[in-house]
Amino acid sequence: MITPATLLRQCVLLHCILLVAFSVSRVSAGDDSSRDLLLPPAGKVLFGAFTTMDEADTVKRFNEFGQAAGKYPAIHLIFRDWTVDESSNFPKEFFRASEGLGAVPMISWEPWFDYGRDEYPLLKDIASGRHDGYIEAFLRDAAEFDQPWFLRFAHEMEANTYPWASAVDVRQTPSDYTAAFRHVVSLARRIAPKTVIVWSPNSGSANALRYFPGVAWVDWVGASLYNFPDAPQDPDHHDKLEGWAAMLRQLGKPGMIAEMGCAEHYTITQERVDRQVPGTPAQKSWMDLTMADKSICLDRTFDLIEAEYPEILALVWFDIDKDADWRIDSSAASLETFVRRASSTRYLGASIDGVAAPD
Repeated sequence: MITPATLLRQCVLLHCILLVAFSVSRVSAGDDSSRDLLLPPAGKVLFGAFTTMDEADTVKRFNEFGQAAGKYPAIHLIFRDWTVDESSNFPKEFFRASEGLGAVPMISWEPWFDYGRDEYPLLKDIASGRHDGYIEAFLRDAAEFDQPWFLRFAHEMEANTYPWASAVDVRQTPSDYTAAFRHVVSLARRIAPKTVIVWSPNSGSANALRYFPGVAWVDWVGASLYNFPDAPQDPDHHDKLEGWAAMLRQLGKPGMIAEMGCAEHYTITQERVDRQVPGTPAQKSWMDLTMADKSICLDRTFDLIEAEYPEILALVWFDIDKDADWRIDSSAASLETFVRRASSTRYLGASIDGVAAPD
């Protein structure tokens, strides 16, 4: 029997999340009660972050981010490829670190090998059970931790980025995707029943719905929310949020911005050229000039989310300088704005006083 007190010890720093989230009294293989484990109270949003590409720096970067943001994240995200030899590569150290820091772990589970390899698991093979050895070993390791966690399998499937998308590999059809997703979820609910499943398209397009596995197979619906300094889009993300939120309401699921970032307006440097990142865009009539001010982008995005989208119950910041500089401290103005907005009691995280500073 799972009691609120037991789960409170598991997620000690999530505070009032637990008052509502853990009303479920039992989680057993084959039922769907796991999907309610991490729901926040009404009017609240789980505050999360992805803080490093190097898992060895997890604790250090978690502390650095929390100290900079003025609030430690309630959700801690990492990404995980699959293994060629089918041995489990479940991130035990990451789970231990997240548990010790009071954060709920979230894994974006990417079914390809070593990130850049041309070969990767085909969705039809996943659905047929060909990779069950790996999947089951991974989930058994997850079950040992006996705590709720988010699993975000094969995200952004309708875009043109990943090999499990039809736009990248025509062998990977939407029906292949839904079959593979359902197979993974079936195994997760049997082997690691505290797994909370996130289906996470890039947006809310009609194309995304072709990949929807069905309401019984999804606990949360995610999205990726970025603005790029060289893209024709609203600086407050309104153009993307509008379609995604409409889909969310149609599906009747809690929403998670699983990756979010506002970009700095940057200039060309040799480093960015070497990294194949675009430089400063030419000013165009369609581009709102506030795109050049990250602090305004942040304010306008938070305003929009808080005013129009109560379905968003989690927000995970992508705190990396990658395709653009998404970090909250990319400038003094950006950091000041982010700290001011994240300090709202609307966003649930861990108290800074509750986590030791790094050595």
